[in-house]
Amino acid sequence: MRANTPSGRRQLQFSVALSDLLGSATSNMTATTFQPTNEYSDITSQNARVLRSRGVRTMASVDATNLSQWFGRRRFDLIVFQFPNVGSRNPRYGRNPNHILVRCFLKSAAAHLSGEGQVAITVVNSSHYDGAFDMDGAVERNNYALPVAYPFRFSDYVGYSHVKTKDDGVGTVDESDEFVTYVFRLKERIGHKWITP
Repeated sequence: MRANTPSGRRQLQFSVALSDLLGSATSNMTATTFQPTNEYSDITSQNARVLRSRGVRTMASVDATNLSQWFGRRRFDLIVFQFPNVGSRNPRYGRNPNHILVRCFLKSAAAHLSGEGQVAITVVNSSHYDGAFDMDGAVERNNYALPVAYPFRFSDYVGYSHVKTKDDGVGTVDESDEFVTYVFRLKERIGHKWITP
C-alpha cells in the first residue's frame, strides 16, 4: 500500500480506528479535516496527537473538492470520504448540494489515485437522504465506473461511531439507519474480462 487518506471527518475518530487496523502501515496514511485546527474540539486535538504519534500525517483546513492544493501531484491507493454532508438542502445548479459535493470530490480525487487506486465514500442510507448523493449520477461527469456498494459496519472499526446532528442540535444515529460505503474506480483502470464460447 503506497498511501491512503481519510478525508473530512470532524473528530478524526475514523482515522484513529483505521490506524489501529493498519498497524505499521500508518506511516503511509494522511488524515484530513475541513475545519482549521483552531476550531478543533478537545477530542479532535487529542485524536490528532494520537495519529501523529503513530506516524500519520494530519492536515487541517483541507477542501476535499480541491485536493491538489494540498497534495500537489501525490498519489494514493485509497482516498476515503466518511459521511460527506454540506448541511443544506438548498439546490445548487438544480441538484442537491450533497450530490455536488460528492461529484466535485470525485473529480478532485481522480488526479490523486495511483494505478489501482480507489475512492471510498460512506453515507447514511436512510429516507432522510434519499437521492441526496446520487452516487451513480456523480460518476457521469467524471471518468469513474459505476460504484460498488458495501455495507459499512461500525463494529469493524473499534472505537468509531458516527454522530449526525439533527435540526434540534441533538446528535444521534437512528436504529433504523443503514450505512453504505461506495467504492469507485476510474474507468480506464478497470480491466475487461472476456467470455469466450
